[in-house]
Order: sequence, then C-alpha cells, then structure tokens
Amino acid sequence: MPSFLKTRITRQSVTDSTAVWAANYKKQYIDTGSFEPMKHLMVGTFCLAYTVAWPQEYKHYMHEQVRARAAQQACTTSRQSPSLYRRPLSRPSPLARRR
Repeated sequence: MPSFLKTRITRQSVTDSTAVWAANYKKQYIDTGSFEPMKHLMVGTFCLAYTVAWPQEYKHYMHEQVRARAAQQACTTSRQSPSLYRRPLSRPSPLARRR
C-alpha cells in the first residue's frame, strides 16, 4: 500500500469519518422525517440482492441459450433435405480423381 494511503487510511480516521457521515445523514434525513432513508434502504437492498444473484442467473441464461441452440439445430437438421447439406453422390471424391 502506498505511503500516502497508509497515512490517510487508519482505523481511527475511518471511524471518525464514518461517525461524521452518520451524524450528517441523521441530521439531514432522519431528524427531518424524510422518506429518503427508506428509499436508500430499498435501493441498497436491491443492488445487493442483484449483485449476489447475478452469477446464478447468468449461468441459467447461458444454459438456456445452449439448449435453445441445440433444439433449433436438431429441428432444422431433421426437417431439411439431405441434398442441401451433403455433397451429391454423383460427384467423385478427390481421392478417386488421383488414380
């Protein structure tokens, strides 16, 4: 850690700045009877829950995408005629031409 941060970030300075912030927050919002603390709580809870749940949701989303691609591929290959996707049988293979 750089020496500048070591001198600025100490246990005492963090405790003091947190106490000052809490006192100012109480004075500005709670003592006035504002609804803002409730909004802050709801938004904070939403952000925390989203951050915690996102990796699992992303995992399910990716699995769903893989299954959808596999299902689409299975459906399209079973319905299409083989002549569109395979070489015609009348055309000789490259090995046959060498002989």
